Amino acid sequence: MTESEGLRRRGTKAEEASDASTGDDKDHDASTSTSTTSEGSEDASKKMPAPEKVERPPLQHRIANAVLQRAGPLGVVLFLAGLIWVGLFPLVCITTGELKCRGTYFSENALSPGLGDISSSAVSTRTMRELEDEVFAAALKAGDRGRTEILAQSLESLGLEDVHVEGNSHVSAVLRPHTGADRRDAIIIVAQGHLSQKVDAEAGTQGCTSVGIVLGLAQALVEAEWLSKNVVFLFARDRKAVRAWTAAYHQGIHDSKSQVQVAHAGILVGGLVLDADRAPSGYFAESIDVRVPGANGLLPNLDLVNVVVHLLRAHGGSKATEVMHFTSRSTAYWDNVLKDFVRTLGSQVQALAPGAVDAFALNQYTSRMGKLERFMQSVAFGPTGLHAELLPFDIHALTLSTVYTKDPSRRWAAPEDACRVMRQTAEHTIRSLSNLEEKFHQSYFLYVLPDVGLFVSIGEYSGSLVLVLAPLLLYFLRSIVGPQGREPGHSSESALQGFDPVSAIVGACAVLLTAGCFGGFLLSNDAIGLRGLHHVFLTGPVSFLFLLVIRRRVEAGCPGVLWKSVKAALALALVVAHAMVGMVNYPLALISACWTSLFYAHVRPARSLFSGLCFFTWWIFVSPALAAYALPGLVVDREAWGFSRESSTMSSFAENLEALASAYAQYGVMHVPLLLLVHMPAHLVSLAILTGVLGRAE
Repeated sequence: MTESEGLRRRGTKAEEASDASTGDDKDHDASTSTSTTSEGSEDASKKMPAPEKVERPPLQHRIANAVLQRAGPLGVVLFLAGLIWVGLFPLVCITTGELKCRGTYFSENALSPGLGDISSSAVSTRTMRELEDEVFAAALKAGDRGRTEILAQSLESLGLEDVHVEGNSHVSAVLRPHTGADRRDAIIIVAQGHLSQKVDAEAGTQGCTSVGIVLGLAQALVEAEWLSKNVVFLFARDRKAVRAWTAAYHQGIHDSKSQVQVAHAGILVGGLVLDADRAPSGYFAESIDVRVPGANGLLPNLDLVNVVVHLLRAHGGSKATEVMHFTSRSTAYWDNVLKDFVRTLGSQVQALAPGAVDAFALNQYTSRMGKLERFMQSVAFGPTGLHAELLPFDIHALTLSTVYTKDPSRRWAAPEDACRVMRQTAEHTIRSLSNLEEKFHQSYFLYVLPDVGLFVSIGEYSGSLVLVLAPLLLYFLRSIVGPQGREPGHSSESALQGFDPVSAIVGACAVLLTAGCFGGFLLSNDAIGLRGLHHVFLTGPVSFLFLLVIRRRVEAGCPGVLWKSVKAALALALVVAHAMVGMVNYPLALISACWTSLFYAHVRPARSLFSGLCFFTWWIFVSPALAAYALPGLVVDREAWGFSRESSTMSSFAENLEALASAYAQYGVMHVPLLLLVHMPAHLVSLAILTGVLGRAE
């Protein structure tokens, strides 16, 4: 190979090497550029924000939102559900799941009603009539004072001890058991009325009075060997006499200024009040009323009611007794309204589904609802008998009263038979109470009765009151708590958000206290009657001016917040007040809540003339003045409240206020504090909200 060829070959290899190096450089540049591009994209991706993951609120928050957003309609639905629950009391027991109303039973086995023999069967109605005629005839010329003296002599002749006479007011005596019996406890039997000659002039000729029945009972008990407790007999002229005697008996236990002289016979564990009259000619005994409720919703132990009802039926048959057979001016009207409504509803259901409603069941339900309505009215607007003077001293008692009728179709027995049944029932009740070794502590103290053999306990009826108050409670929760955990894009502010909470709370409390000063002043200064009316007219304008000052102070920078905070505080106050009343007097709390709950939950500043007129009409309907005006038609015993027999719903407002003052002085009825301390301030605050004094609607 020549030198020129070798040079040519070396040049060719050099060119191939340079080309290879050039390709490597290009590949390196390409890879470098690729890596640079990927790094740039990563930097760009790091600079761009990642989309946020939307999380749904928890289930409980979504449920709370749905409830609070629909608080108004839901409150109305729950309100109606509460009323329907009350209508189901005679049919089912929702809390226990029973498809029937619960029947009464004896919680205390020691009572054993009707198992022992009694001795009054030997004392006939004629004997009782002779005993009372002897007293009445001997006192005919001696007057009322002589009648009580002769009655005391009759009691001493029967063998009773510690006989005391207090003018023509009352006569008391004690029957002590034989030696060896426990004398630490006592039972009281009260004979109502018939200590004046005026009563005799108005009496009939058939049967006998409560005086004769108690004298016959005392004659039978003197020889009773089974008696283990002292028995106190009290012949009282009227309600005041029973109150004076009871206060004097408990002097030293309770603060009492009474100077009445009584003989102590031990702790009074229970008793009966007998209210019987002679029937006019041509009348028949319709039933014997068992009058249970006292004042302020006080009730005797349910075991005592069951014992008396059981004995009345045992001695007189199934038609012998009724629970609260009373009639008031409103009872007949509401009974007719209730019966017409139930019958109309039953006929409509029968037309839609023939055979779905049984006629007997419908009549039974109507009867039970009528009795339930009467019993609840008697609890709310009692007292119903003289036993109301014993219940505040923890003496479990009730009143038995004869009811006469001229309608032969409603006849139960002759008047003489009614007296016999009442006497035997009283003696057998004394025997049952003698078996007790301790005071009533079992069974129920709070209940309502749809019938003599049925009851609804506090565990059942309290739920209906909660549902009726639901509109107020839901508004308060919506105003204070507000919807929580909403999805993005929706506001989560409550009705009272965006302001100084301290100012709102102080403002709301100031408004309520200002409005409540009226009732407190009237209640504490004994100015419930006419003397207190002018204070309302004087303090009203002053308080409204004060509300304007509070509004300017609270709403600084946040208009419309004052009336919302005041309404929320008012709703909570109404719920608490009705819950406290409902623990003692459920029917009164239920009636009050049904009357006002929806109004105070929906009241707001008027946005137009039409809405203003509607709310103002509603405001008049829930007025406390209207309640006081209609009170005589609801009260069971008008004389006990201070109303005259002729009082009606058309009585003057001033007379009704005086009657309220009298009832409050005698019994401390909670109707007066409820009207003056709750409804009057709430009514005034609602007027301030409605008229825009506390702020305009948004």
